[in-house]
Amino acid sequence: MNETNGFAGPAALEEAAAGRRRFKEVEIPLLGVVRLRSITALEYVSIEAALTRAGMAGRNNRPQQHKNLLADAYADLLLLMWCDGEGNPALTESHKPLLKKLDSATSQALASACLKHAGLDEDDFEELAKNSARATGGDSPTGSLATSAGST
Repeated sequence: MNETNGFAGPAALEEAAAGRRRFKEVEIPLLGVVRLRSITALEYVSIEAALTRAGMAGRNNRPQQHKNLLADAYADLLLLMWCDGEGNPALTESHKPLLKKLDSATSQALASACLKHAGLDEDDFEELAKNSARATGGDSPTGSLATSAGST
C-alpha cells in the first residue's frame, strides 16, 4: 500500500479502487459451494436504497409492495455477489424469479453469507421483515425470498 507520511494517500485509494474485490466460498444447503464477491461502494448504496424503499412502503401501509421490494433487495444482493470462478457475475436478472423460489433454508443461508461478506447489517433486513409481518398480520418473510415475494 502506498503511504504518505505513514498514512494511506491518494495512490492507495487509486490502487484499492482499481477493481479489486474480496472473494469467499461458502457451503449452501441444496446448492453446494457458492463463490461470493464483495460489492463496491456504489453497489452497497444501491442495496441500502432498496432497503429504504422497502421500509417506506411498510411505513406507508403498503404491505404487498413492502414484501416485494424486500424480496427484490435480497435477490439484487445475491445477483451482485454470486460469482463464477473468474469473479464474474454468475447470475443475471433472468435468475431473479428462481432466487425467489429457493427453499427457505437455502435462501436464508445464502442471504446471510452475502450480508456478512458485504458488510451489510443483517438486522436491517430482519427489521424490515418484521415490519412486513406487522403490516400484513402474517408471518415474517425472513426465511425465504419466495415468501417475501408472494407470487410475483
